[in-house]
Amino acid sequence: MVRHLAICAPYSPTCHGPPRPGWEGREELAGGFLSLYTVTTEEFRDGFFTPLAADTSMELVEAAAPAGEYALVILKTHFLRLFQRKWKQRYKRLIEARSRPPALFSRNTYGKWVGAAAYI
Repeated sequence: MVRHLAICAPYSPTCHGPPRPGWEGREELAGGFLSLYTVTTEEFRDGFFTPLAADTSMELVEAAAPAGEYALVILKTHFLRLFQRKWKQRYKRLIEARSRPPALFSRNTYGKWVGAAAYI
């Protein structure tokens, strides 16, 4: 299934109303999350999205049952943590490369990072 970046809120029957058609018998509905708004790539890059309320959050999600104005979603924190771990390792290698004396001397001489220190 396709994964999206979405603004999510926990499902509450008092706030969101009774379950929609197609949601009957879904065990993930109790304690589940609803996608209130899907963030596009352009909005994410430009920062034009804002959380709607205090209990909302930006999550990587997979749609479980789209219906009406909301969609029942499954949070995909595993992939987010995997990305964070890989990025942390890559950033650590970059900092190590940039903190070596030859890289600092070339930065001082040429005004930009050269070699392995130039790339993330």
